[in-house]
Amino acid sequence: MTLPDATLAAFSFFNLLRLGSYLPQLWRIARDDHGATAISYATWGTWIGANASTTAYAWVNLGDDWLALVNGVNTGCCVGVCALTAWKRRSWRREQAARLQTSGFAPQCSPADRRRR
Repeated sequence: MTLPDATLAAFSFFNLLRLGSYLPQLWRIARDDHGATAISYATWGTWIGANASTTAYAWVNLGDDWLALVNGVNTGCCVGVCALTAWKRRSWRREQAARLQTSGFAPQCSPADRRRR
């Protein structure tokens, strides 16, 4: 096996693992009942930037459609993690606000209502 063959094999193997690793992460976020607090937007945002810039570099500078496609899919998966996290956090905040409202510990009007007065 030549060095280019070995690097292609390693790239392919680890990208398959990486693509597979998004599924358990997405599953855990979807099932989380506490607003997906363990997810760091800073980390996932960095991965979005790294994958997106690699996609652009591969497509524009190298003319490598396959490398661009692989990194584009990785970018999409990272965006999916962030989007699902945002949805779970928003849902969790709404649930908490509703719980407080029904328990009598929350103000009877929203912050937007108070600003209008």
